[in-house]
Amino acid sequence: MEVNFTGIKDPKIFLKRQGVLVPHGIAEEMKIHTIRMDCFLTDNTGSPDLSELKRVTSKAPSLKEKFKNFTENDLFRIEVSPSKEAQNFGYDLKFNGEEVQQWDKSIFGICTFVCAITRNLLTKGLESPEMNKYIKAINLITDKIGKASLKYVD
Repeated sequence: MEVNFTGIKDPKIFLKRQGVLVPHGIAEEMKIHTIRMDCFLTDNTGSPDLSELKRVTSKAPSLKEKFKNFTENDLFRIEVSPSKEAQNFGYDLKFNGEEVQQWDKSIFGICTFVCAITRNLLTKGLESPEMNKYIKAINLITDKIGKASLKYVD
């Protein structure tokens, strides 16, 4: 039985630990390098998450083509990891494998969207506390990147 209270279906968290991607809860002693959340989005629950994703990605030139034909059957993947690149705001951010150009204010909308869906998951308390700490990390990192993109871009 699948119960959804938002337009986010079947969220899963994966962690890349020392170069190996594993489901959360495995190999806890290894240092985390990447947090990844996979989910599906729909408008069928009274929450227009799929439509909102299409709207915000249509305003970001680097993401526009990748998401223009996105459907509720397509996996939405969010990845965050520490960055060593000077042009990034401390973290690398990818949506469905596409690196987000952080010095582009057009990404503010997609970052705000990711913050909203992750906050919604946290507020509903549908996931385990262990999984929630990684969802919260994604929320905080995308919030930081989104705000920084507005602050430093003309």
